[in-house]
Amino acid sequence: MSSEWSFTADFTNVTAAGMGGAPTEEAYCKVKIYSSEVRETAKGAQRVIFRCMVTEGKHASSVITDGQNFPTPENQICLRYWKALLTSVGVTAKALAKKEVKINGKSLMGREGFVHFIPAPEGGYSQVRWLNEQQFKTLSAKEEAMSPAPAPVKKVKKAAPIEVDAAPEEEPEVVPVAADSDDPLDFLI
Repeated sequence: MSSEWSFTADFTNVTAAGMGGAPTEEAYCKVKIYSSEVRETAKGAQRVIFRCMVTEGKHASSVITDGQNFPTPENQICLRYWKALLTSVGVTAKALAKKEVKINGKSLMGREGFVHFIPAPEGGYSQVRWLNEQQFKTLSAKEEAMSPAPAPVKKVKKAAPIEVDAAPEEEPEVVPVAADSDDPLDFLI
């Protein structure tokens, strides 16, 4: 096996694998929508799946997934949930008061909002309730006030350091990248 391989990538907006799971406890979170896609439900309805990154607090970098069904003549009740999501991400009541409101995925990308998240029970689904900013501030403040004080920390004697005779780790070699060609598959050459 050879270790003579290389690739070029932009890691500036990448969250490392294993660091983006959903919170493991009930939480009030500020989130940012970073992706959405349309899927079909088991009953054949069209549903948008939103992936949201928690941006603050102890659950920062966690990912919360939520879904909203598209409204149909038979399913107008889902508009209540859409309105909660849209209000949460800053769409004004005036904008939503129009007779016809057009919504698209691109307009929601990067928007920040607020959610109350409850993790999925064994074999079930998590619950996501979209909140406006005032609801978030009020409910998260109540949660903080009700959370128990941290337990006192006992001092423990430090163990003596263990000496290990090992060779210093080598830094990976950073090779300058040649100018990009117009052929997206030139790396196969």
